[in-house]
Amino acid sequence: MRGAQFQERFRGKHQLQRDENGLEKCVACYLCAAACPANCICIEAADNTAEKRISSSERYAKVYNIDYNRCIFCGYCVEACPTDAITHGHGFELASLNATSLVMRKEDLLVPRTACPMRLRRTRMRQRFSPEPARGRRFARMKIREWVGLHLL
Repeated sequence: MRGAQFQERFRGKHQLQRDENGLEKCVACYLCAAACPANCICIEAADNTAEKRISSSERYAKVYNIDYNRCIFCGYCVEACPTDAITHGHGFELASLNATSLVMRKEDLLVPRTACPMRLRRTRMRQRFSPEPARGRRFARMKIREWVGLHLL
């Protein structure tokens, strides 16, 4: 009997990625929370200090929560992220009888320091499955920023 076989485009439990130095990629720009149609992402930013570096940028996400009671796994947060900090993993066993256990905290979403970055795999996946490869990711970010700008007025 074989285990489950997943396609590369499968949208499972989210993962917060680290860079090659082991620092968090998330810079707390709030673009993923703004792009989320279910409003299930909650972020609180904090500043990095010289003694305590969490990310390579000047800010990092002190709190990063995703409420899977509301998440529809649309992937807009993954596409909106300018640093490729949030990705979809292959985790699918999220069912629970307790609704409070479906609020995933930053510690639950962050990949371990030993895991390698998924940047190359995601780039190959986008090239293979993108409906409009000529426009690409930059166009998608521009459209999301336009949508967010119109709805924040």
